[in-house]
Amino acid sequence: MYSFKRIMVGLDLTLMDRTLIQYTAFLSYYLAPEKIYFVNIQKDLDIPDEITAEYPDVKYPRDEKIREEMEREARLYFPDFEDYGTSFEVIEGSPRREMLRWSHNKDIDLLLVGHKVLSNGSGIIPRQLARKVSCSVLFVPETVSLKLDRIMIANDFFFFSKAAFESALAFGTHNPDLQIVSNYIYTVPYGYYRTGKTEQQFARIMETNAREKFKNFLGDLDVNGAEIKSAFTYNHPKISPAHFLYEHAMKEKADILMAGARGKNAITAMFLGSVTERLIELDFEIPLLVVKQKENSFNLNALIESV
Repeated sequence: MYSFKRIMVGLDLTLMDRTLIQYTAFLSYYLAPEKIYFVNIQKDLDIPDEITAEYPDVKYPRDEKIREEMEREARLYFPDFEDYGTSFEVIEGSPRREMLRWSHNKDIDLLLVGHKVLSNGSGIIPRQLARKVSCSVLFVPETVSLKLDRIMIANDFFFFSKAAFESALAFGTHNPDLQIVSNYIYTVPYGYYRTGKTEQQFARIMETNAREKFKNFLGDLDVNGAEIKSAFTYNHPKISPAHFLYEHAMKEKADILMAGARGKNAITAMFLGSVTERLIELDFEIPLLVVKQKENSFNLNALIESV
């Protein structure tokens, strides 16, 4: 069973921080984390001498001022944050490198970052970093709802989909009414017409095969009585599977969309998979959780240098 005991939240001192803090508070009820790090990374904390000479009041250390601001926001939007061993950290350096370094050094299970569409800024973490952190990454949109009734999982029956299911079950530990929707998207293979079958006939064959795979897939999971709904959706090859999956998640009124990274360890997990990569690029309104199987035995320095 997955657990998210150590959480890190990337803040950038914009209005997005309020959304992230509120959503972290909301998830903490379900995940019961042992430690939460709210992290802000500044490229440079120094203030030029000529500025402090003209404006003596700004001599107050910037990191302390930022830390106080972060804690003030947390008290407003996460009143019981102290129950989770919360720490507020202001770090100097490259945002991507330091986020990678901290997620590794603090043995983080889940990294929360903002996914901006409406507000200014590109967000605290790019797609490139999502590839390289060894922990799971939850992208939170600006318009997120504080609901956790239904989780949709992009399922293709491989081990990384199993990790996504185990992750979803962790979210349901304190929510007995949670419904998990498994969505398998299939297409007919190129050259199907040589079998003498029509496209519709071969699609039915593919669906029948997928239903059998799903039955075997569930047999290897300890669902612990969770309600699991299956969806088998046929997608024309000319339509982006990521768009198709997202539209289906909207139709199902999913509160979180989950997709597994393809790697078994931190190195191979850099290959998120084409559908997951495309999902991250969409202007989505549903939180997107990229699930990774955390592995600490890798060359951190090599990854940092490549960021």
